[in-house]
Amino acid sequence: MKRLLTLLAVFVVLAEPVLAQPGTTQASATDGSEPICRMVEDSARQYHLPIQFLTRLVWTESAFDIDAISPAGAQGVAQFMPGTASERGLTDPLNPQLALVKAAEYLAALTDQFGNLGLAAAAYNGGPARVGHWLDGQGDLAGETRLYVYMITGQPVEYWAKAGRQLLEAQQAATTPAAEQSCLQQVKTLSRQGRPRFARGILPTRLPTFETRLAGYLDKVLARQAPGPQAAAQPMIQPPSPPGDLLITCGSPQAIGSGCAVERQ
Repeated sequence: MKRLLTLLAVFVVLAEPVLAQPGTTQASATDGSEPICRMVEDSARQYHLPIQFLTRLVWTESAFDIDAISPAGAQGVAQFMPGTASERGLTDPLNPQLALVKAAEYLAALTDQFGNLGLAAAAYNGGPARVGHWLDGQGDLAGETRLYVYMITGQPVEYWAKAGRQLLEAQQAATTPAAEQSCLQQVKTLSRQGRPRFARGILPTRLPTFETRLAGYLDKVLARQAPGPQAAAQPMIQPPSPPGDLLITCGSPQAIGSGCAVERQ
């Protein structure tokens, strides 16, 4: 009995530091994001991108998982495909520091090419060739790409297509520190929503069924002229309105994007 009491006393002494810090486990959930957030912010500043934009894009891609590999072969925190990594001079997609710098560099180049952040995000996800063809009226964008742009920017891709380069100057002004939240502030909000469902690394393998469900979801999203109560509660990159507010209306609920019209009010 005496030995049992002695062992119990030792256990209590050893356990005391853990019991005295009930918030430690909860705090560690965001502590792991700090190194990635520093890299995200440095990369965003280097290439004049809004920190919120790059944070949300990288989180949507990988939830900051530096070892993420998608079924399609996209690798690392920024989910570079091997071919794109080679084109951009990224030697190690699983190195988060290299990958985030190259992701920011690539997004800056796509922004210059297409004129705004929304179309740059679409091209990052779906490829610049496909976005270019869509803008020329040839073909459509994948449902995944449409939802991807909406999740990151808070606006449907048609908004960005109509706005074109008119938003570029306003976007650059939005990169000032006073105008945006830090990466960690964004991550605290995003992490409460759970791992992003539509990150390329965790897409369901049965794509036809998934596309059907996604199409139905997107119809509901695009049929609203403003995000619903749930979406409004989630901080998003809200693009400034170009000269003359844009009114986006959608017709047929059966066609993703093809039933939408964009008019100036």
